[in-house]
Amino acid sequence: MFPGPSLKKSLVKEFNYCASIIAINKGNGQFDIRQLPTQVQLSSINAIALQDVNADGNPDMILGGNQYGFLPQFERLDASFGDVLINNGKGIFTVMDNRNTGLHLRGEIRDIKSLNTKGTTQIIFLQNNDLPVLYKLNSKSNQGATN
Repeated sequence: MFPGPSLKKSLVKEFNYCASIIAINKGNGQFDIRQLPTQVQLSSINAIALQDVNADGNPDMILGGNQYGFLPQFERLDASFGDVLINNGKGIFTVMDNRNTGLHLRGEIRDIKSLNTKGTTQIIFLQNNDLPVLYKLNSKSNQGATN
């Protein structure tokens, strides 16, 4: 496919880990690499917000993804409806079912921000070429959200 001289001049890079991960800083330049649960590996992860969703004092993760800009022969990544991962306090995250979180995002999420106003927490999801989507965390133990 490519002539020999072109290949010899090519920059070759290699990767050995094809998954979305978190890296927990253990100090002294050491990190504990942990793969995120399988359910969130089905699409791209473009944005993450840390928020104590279940009011247990541990930072949970709210994820947004999807990517539509690929060439037609490569399909698009559109399997994410948004995810909430609950932290058990030891850096192990469990995915909450979307039926329990209330999240149902259909766009290409590019950023997620937490807004605290008048004693309530709202999460704004910024989408590519679309309107922002705003969810309010339920105040009862902060479990789930309403749109």
